[in-house]
Amino acid sequence: MAKFFLRTTQKKGTASLYLRVNRPKLNISWWICSGINVDVETWRKTENNTKALIQFFATEKGKEVQSMMVKVEGVVKDLLEHKVISRNEDKPILENAILEVVNADAIKAREDVEKRKREEEEKRLCTIVNYYDYFLSGISDGTIRQKRGAKTYREGSITAWRSFGKFLKGYCPSGMTFDQINKKFADGFVCYLEKEGLMPKTINKQVLCFRRLCNAAAIDEKNKNLISVSVWGEREVKDKEKRAEVALSDDEINALYEMPLDGVREQVRDVWMLGYLSAQRVSDYAHFTKDNFKRTPNGVNVIVLQQKKTGNDVVVPILDERVMELCEKYNYNFPRVEARTINRYIKEVLHMLSVNVHSLGELVRTQLSMAERQKETTYLEMQDRIDKGEKLHGDELKRYKEMKSYAIEHDSGNLLWKRDYSGAIVKYKWEVVSCHTSRRSAVTSLYNSGLFDVRDMMSISGHQTIKNFEGYIKRGSIEQAERIAEKARKAKEVKLTKKA
Repeated sequence: MAKFFLRTTQKKGTASLYLRVNRPKLNISWWICSGINVDVETWRKTENNTKALIQFFATEKGKEVQSMMVKVEGVVKDLLEHKVISRNEDKPILENAILEVVNADAIKAREDVEKRKREEEEKRLCTIVNYYDYFLSGISDGTIRQKRGAKTYREGSITAWRSFGKFLKGYCPSGMTFDQINKKFADGFVCYLEKEGLMPKTINKQVLCFRRLCNAAAIDEKNKNLISVSVWGEREVKDKEKRAEVALSDDEINALYEMPLDGVREQVRDVWMLGYLSAQRVSDYAHFTKDNFKRTPNGVNVIVLQQKKTGNDVVVPILDERVMELCEKYNYNFPRVEARTINRYIKEVLHMLSVNVHSLGELVRTQLSMAERQKETTYLEMQDRIDKGEKLHGDELKRYKEMKSYAIEHDSGNLLWKRDYSGAIVKYKWEVVSCHTSRRSAVTSLYNSGLFDVRDMMSISGHQTIKNFEGYIKRGSIEQAERIAEKARKAKEVKLTKKA
């Protein structure tokens, strides 16, 4: 065995052994660090003492050191015999080769640890809740992208996934895996959402998220249960199960535009009108700048934008001169108002307008949101306490008075929200208008005009599917019947004209 030495002046602690490689014919004379660490005091006792060295090699630590010394010596011998090292400049080759041998066990141990971690992570991600956390983190930081075009998820989608996570974790056991999903589990999730007070349309959105989560996990090979992808069925939501989605008529729109206003109310009305005149979402129309307004080579004024929600590029022809009037009014520096502000003040404005435009004061059937149902429950509990002689104080009393005033104004009886003869929730039309009603009203107005086909209208609104587009057309069954009858009448006139 080759001779190994300590090259240190320290008397205690650990130090590395060195190996002397001397080949005069090759002009090689190296001290090579073996990377084998020994206790300095123990090794000093073995130097020039064969018996002490043998005793050391008999210990567990000594056996490890001896084994590594044999491996290092073998590396030196092998590289010299195969002439891998044959000159003085080859020293780094030998040093690296020795380090690989000495550290092989440590490297293997580290690799084994990393392998176990990967296996544990793979196993961990097979649970539904853990995979959801991984998925949400990925779409949030952009490391997980949509399948089509490798686009990153937009903020609106990420927000929807966060909302889904609350219901997922409220229903799904933390250790449950995708393999355990079956139809009974899926049906139970719908029942859970119903008990939580979610509306059918919102339930469908949560069910869709669960299906997409199962599909994403299958693509990532964390879900091998094909049933988990097929058990999620969205049910058709009837209009009576939705919150009212109204559209303002052309007469109502005209009256709103011409209404004398000032301050925030005027700004909100004007920005809302931009939404109507462009048929876009509030996330787009509330952020219009001069850069959005262009003129085509043929002289057509258009609004050019990339929709924030979908990323679709849309070019909207300006069909109403009121758009340019608003641009001139603000010199393209439109007021910056948030959706929440629009939702609040547009109701105030339309409430004021309903004095003269009576159609805005008509009652429409709707559904209560979960928050509204909770509010009515709170109101009834307060009313019951008062009936029993209890007095309310402070903010609680103030809140009760506000709700009581609303109930009296709306002739709601003992309840907070008014019901019609059949027990359905009803609200004034102006109450259910929001920042999104502008887009819905625009699509309905385009449809009612009869001037454009579906492709024309979808190119303006930016809808990609006919199903979603048609959901924006708000016409009653009587109006639709009249529209069909009018088309038939015109067709007959054309036919008679041709005969004549």
